[in-house]
Amino acid sequence: MTATALDVRGFYNEFLKTRMIRYRLEGNLRIEAATRFFLENIENDDIVIDVGCGIGIATEAMAKTAYRGRVIGLDISDRNIWYAEKTVTLRNVSFHCLDIVNDAETVKRIAGASVNVIVLGDCLEHIPASDRKPMLKCLAEMASVDAKILVTIPSEWHLEYLRAEDPAQLQIIDNAISAELLDREARDAGFALTYFRLTDMWRKAQYVHCILQRMDTLFSAAHQDVPRESPNSLLRLGTRVADKLYYQRHRKKKYVDDVFGK
Repeated sequence: MTATALDVRGFYNEFLKTRMIRYRLEGNLRIEAATRFFLENIENDDIVIDVGCGIGIATEAMAKTAYRGRVIGLDISDRNIWYAEKTVTLRNVSFHCLDIVNDAETVKRIAGASVNVIVLGDCLEHIPASDRKPMLKCLAEMASVDAKILVTIPSEWHLEYLRAEDPAQLQIIDNAISAELLDREARDAGFALTYFRLTDMWRKAQYVHCILQRMDTLFSAAHQDVPRESPNSLLRLGTRVADKLYYQRHRKKKYVDDVFGK
């Protein structure tokens, strides 16, 4: 039987009591690793949307980094949002009980400007496959030209392991998303998968950290030269030139003269 939006909301309302509060009190390796990944890709003036924010653990950390910007937390669970509002009080954070697909226009109004960073932290795998493409297209409409979509998901191999060995750990919707599938769906929305890293947690190759970027921005970037570092002094420049000449002569001797004869 297919889970309805009400089923999903009920599941995550209950999840607050069974898991989420414990994560807040005791910490969680997966959330901590995901949060570090997000913070590495956020500037202090970014506008961030955190889709599937839960009780706001990563949201709060991102708001501290984007202290000159704003962070908007979205979750389908009204109880998660209630708890987040009670416990996260930073001035540049707001929480909203919204469905990113069905409440897209409301989300756009709340964002009010182009969004620089979109976070899908352990969220994408819990969205029905039929909703993932429209969701990515919705996010593309509110994203700035240089926006990044930061994604953390369980690896397809970890989900395969859970289905075989520990199905009680699976959530109400838990879809396996491969790199190929993510890139294909992202490209339909104008994004491309530019970073994909397997991350060890309690088990090897358990989670994946990904970055999606706009394809038209990547195309424009491919036409730009890479800025070169300027030498700090004439002495440094002279040293580099001398080193370059020495190694050029060394390479020529080794790879040309000694092979073909002078």
